[in-house]
Amino acid sequence: MKRLIVLLPVAANLRITLLEEILSIIREETSRFSVDLHFLLTVNQSSLDAGNPVSKLLELQERHTDLEVFEVPAVEGAITDAGPGRYVYGFYKVSQLGDFVIDIDSAGAHDPRSIGKFLEALLSGQKAVFSTRFGMKDARDLYPFQRQLASRVATLLSNVILGVGIYYPDMASGYQGYSSDLLQRVFRVAPPESWITMSTTTAFIETELRSYVLWLLKTTGANLRSSVQVIPIIYGVNKKGVKFPASVGLKALKAFWLLYQRKPVYLQKCKDLFAEKTGKSD
Repeated sequence: MKRLIVLLPVAANLRITLLEEILSIIREETSRFSVDLHFLLTVNQSSLDAGNPVSKLLELQERHTDLEVFEVPAVEGAITDAGPGRYVYGFYKVSQLGDFVIDIDSAGAHDPRSIGKFLEALLSGQKAVFSTRFGMKDARDLYPFQRQLASRVATLLSNVILGVGIYYPDMASGYQGYSSDLLQRVFRVAPPESWITMSTTTAFIETELRSYVLWLLKTTGANLRSSVQVIPIIYGVNKKGVKFPASVGLKALKAFWLLYQRKPVYLQKCKDLFAEKTGKSD
């Protein structure tokens, strides 16, 4: 039986009742599949200074055997806006715990009743499953216009620098699924401490992750159309989004520039990894 790990990064403003509701719905929605379901809740140690959600999560862990709490250690030089470590190191740890990974917002931005679509795609052989709030039937974004505009700009810039031959309608959305093997290969090429997100802004995590995934698949000869599926979602179902300060936008632009500079180095590392695996070289 395949093991599914659902990743839920948790912030200091934890709403434990809503979180428990999300967990319950995920259990219900995945029960029709033959998978071994587990949850990994990640929280930054820095959150101890802002409401201490860890104690509540540890109480939750005691009551549910399918749930594990992972406190991400402080990383020297990392930024603190919302804490990127709970995402980057969360994906890194969760990739080692099972066969499939699906991440979902712990504060209600994503509809947990849609998780079956992601799991079904992974079980059918997809290596990656992206969500989209734009460009497809049934895709909607309920966040403020400023946030929608920022996501669309991020998507446009991402597709410009990606160079994979396919346009992806949303490169800045969470709620995504991956084979653990794919994530492990991504982290072999780009270790967690090297991620641009860790030194710029947490808002860049989805863009950086999806870029690395697509570059790796493309470089190693995968057919992107058959390896990556895009699923429309309604974003903001139980969470009212807030506007980003201008500083986040500036940090994101810096992150795009750094990603553009990193691209050739990352691609070469992907080629080296592929050559190591297949025993072939250029």
